[in-house]
Amino acid sequence: MPDDIKLPVLPPIHHKWAPLISDHLAEALQAWCRTYARAAILADRQQRAANAHTMQHNDGSWVYG
Repeated sequence: MPDDIKLPVLPPIHHKWAPLISDHLAEALQAWCRTYARAAILADRQQRAANAHTMQHNDGSWVYG
C-alpha cells in the first residue's frame, strides 16, 4: 500500500464487553480496518483518475479525451 495514505489512530474500544476482547484480537481488527480503508481509498483514487479524462456537459452529453 502507498505510504502517502495516512490514517488516524483508531480509538480504544469502549463497550461493556471490551474487557473480553484480547489485545491480539483488537490489533487484528485495527489492522483489518486499516487494510480495508486503504483499499477503498486506492479504489477511489483509481476511479477518480479514470474519470479525470471525461467531462459531462450541461446538456448531459459526455466528452472523452
